[in-house]
Amino acid sequence: MHMGEILFTTEKYQIINCNICGFNHLNPIPSKKEIDEFYQKKYFLEIKNGRTAASMQRLIDQKKVDEELAWLKSTLYCDIKSLFCRYLPEGSRNFCEIGCGSGHFLRYMIENGWIGIGIEPSENTFCQTKLDIKIFNNTLESFLTENPDAKNSFDAVAVANVLEHVIDPTEMLNGIKSLLNPNGIAYIRVPNDFSMLQLSANESSPIKNWWVAIPDHINYFTMESLEKFLIRNDFEILHKTTDFPMELFLLMGDNYVGNAEVGGICHKKRIQFDRSLSADSRMAIYSKFALQGIGRSCIFFVKQKNV
Repeated sequence: MHMGEILFTTEKYQIINCNICGFNHLNPIPSKKEIDEFYQKKYFLEIKNGRTAASMQRLIDQKKVDEELAWLKSTLYCDIKSLFCRYLPEGSRNFCEIGCGSGHFLRYMIENGWIGIGIEPSENTFCQTKLDIKIFNNTLESFLTENPDAKNSFDAVAVANVLEHVIDPTEMLNGIKSLLNPNGIAYIRVPNDFSMLQLSANESSPIKNWWVAIPDHINYFTMESLEKFLIRNDFEILHKTTDFPMELFLLMGDNYVGNAEVGGICHKKRIQFDRSLSADSRMAIYSKFALQGIGRSCIFFVKQKNV
């Protein structure tokens, strides 16, 4: 039975700091049937209607996608690719993205010489037809069952903004291990929620706990809890980093929560910050932020122990 300090309460759910799991999550945990139905039928509609995942919404909005991709390709996407190359043997190019969403990062990797596929459970994703990339419209569990040759065949696996959505994060990590070859590297990213900076901003914001997203976000990791969880599941940490701490805007009086106009201005400032730095400076700054638990996302590059 999951037990721990109660951090947030709704009529149906609590978010607890679970003593058993070692990270924050919903209690009770939604059923597999509830979650499968939500992601297969409703998730992308929620994004399109602007009710969740603002970063994903910008990648499927034709008015915003070009600017968004120009920023991502010159910063985050490039940094991820560089870190894969840093830690992988020369010539490693087999790539899989779990939960590939809009498909833009997968396409970026393919355009840069990688052999890539995506796994995406949502039926509403548009990426395969519009971006001409290979997507398996399935869960990771079903993909592994139906494609046994895929086991231990990938040099690099990306799992960005997925672990917060799944009923059993340990099962997801085991699936990642099944995909990776002995020298393989995984890039894992989740929101940095209930962090020190976020809680400080929460005190001054008129809208409380804005990062809570039910039912799609089941798990709420911090930098510390995700690192411990990965180590407990036999991963070795190669690199830890983050991205821009959006809560700084709130602490400086720019309340973007629920305000699309202010949010757009803050997002442009964030883009300007990222693009004004050299790649080395940007990566060094964000790595230092991560050591202090600061940043909007927890980003880890890991490999399996003792393979």
